[in-house]
Amino acid sequence: MAVRGGCSSLMMGWRSAAAAGMIPDGTDGQSQNRNPQRTRLKICGLRRPEQAAAVAALGADAIGVIGVSGSARFVAAGERPALFAAARRQRADCRGVLVVADPSDSELADLAGARGHQVLQLHGEESVERCGSLRERLDVEIWKAIRVRSAADLGRALAYAPAVDGLLLDAWVADQLGGTGHRIPMEWLQGFDPPLPWWLAGGITPQRVAEVLSQLRPSGLDASSGVEISPGEKDLQRVESLVAAVRQWGGGVRLKFQLVSIDSCCLTNSKNSALRLGSWRKSPRTTELTMLVWGSLTPRHFMQ
Repeated sequence: MAVRGGCSSLMMGWRSAAAAGMIPDGTDGQSQNRNPQRTRLKICGLRRPEQAAAVAALGADAIGVIGVSGSARFVAAGERPALFAAARRQRADCRGVLVVADPSDSELADLAGARGHQVLQLHGEESVERCGSLRERLDVEIWKAIRVRSAADLGRALAYAPAVDGLLLDAWVADQLGGTGHRIPMEWLQGFDPPLPWWLAGGITPQRVAEVLSQLRPSGLDASSGVEISPGEKDLQRVESLVAAVRQWGGGVRLKFQLVSIDSCCLTNSKNSALRLGSWRKSPRTTELTMLVWGSLTPRHFMQ
């Protein structure tokens, strides 16, 4: 893609973003890590240390271990630290996420960071108050998972923002808390922009990444059944393909520009360009243009 005409403000936006280290310059891991806006990837439902290590080595940003009894992917409390340690030996910045549902105070010792995880994901019916209480008492981040049954549930998710460090959205399925592969309708998520990081789960596969990230901008994607051979047994080739897809499509940045007139800027295709334009939006009340871009962004994309 190239942007032609009325582009002095676009060049200024490019320079500002480049100076901030926000411009992605390919799909290599080093450049991805320099981009603070890139989409993260969590592989959830791991059961064996050797798979946790392999997934981390392939480039996953986080692993999830299930502490919900009755789940096909359940891991007992005494076995969880080995999975988190195995992942961090491969990649020191691979975060460990412990997934639980409606934990009692008697379980607090197993929920603390000393057990090897950095994040506690609450996947039950925890209230805003309960989430806030656990956040005060534990030395880990708190993420609240919301099972989305209708678009109205997104408003309920926002109510948790003051009490947690992140949100995870998953499709509602009766009697199942997660790992179902069911998807939240994309149209429900249009415009969802909470004031904290949020992760999207449900039917995340390598083939679906382009569809999701061309329309939405979650902080991260959460995959489980979409990269499995059987519950808890990951297909490492699928994981590798998913990591590659997220790096390709999730390395974009949002650039905002002030334009004198939206009519002075037109977007044109160029087969030789490494830049992909995912979406752009003109605010109806201002002269601000929001553009989402991926790829190798250089001054040649802003030509008079």
